Amino acid sequence: MIRLGVVGYGRRIHGVIEHCLRAVEPDIAVVGIVDPDEAGVRARLAPCDRDRVVFHPDLPALVRQGQLDALAIGTRCNLHTPYAIQAAAYDLPLFLEKPVAIDMEQARALEQAFAGSRCQVVVSFPLRVSPLCVLARQYLEAGSVGAPCM
Repeated sequence: MIRLGVVGYGRRIHGVIEHCLRAVEPDIAVVGIVDPDEAGVRARLAPCDRDRVVFHPDLPALVRQGQLDALAIGTRCNLHTPYAIQAAAYDLPLFLEKPVAIDMEQARALEQAFAGSRCQVVVSFPLRVSPLCVLARQYLEAGSVGAPCM
């Protein structure tokens, strides 16, 4: 079992965990969460995670107490970088939603934080597999809308 800690458990990260991560590795357990909306998160959690998940006040507590195998960050966009910088210190595999930074200052801080880290990071880009994007691709491939201009 892969023990996953999540920072910011919104609808998008819930969808990624349920439909992408568990499709590849069904034996993922969300064991710890950092999110101020505990009631909302509990309502979204998969039934298999509801009884085992523990809420933590911050990322250091989550890592210290969660016995994690990996982390996922699904906060608001402006918080991706600050949490990713903290996560770099733990060298846990990290799933990071995009955008990884919202300005050049955050991008430079992120680069500096990961320069000495062994943390492996995957950056989310689930829009390419969204139903609307898949449908548009099908129309283009079928020639239904003519040839795209390049």
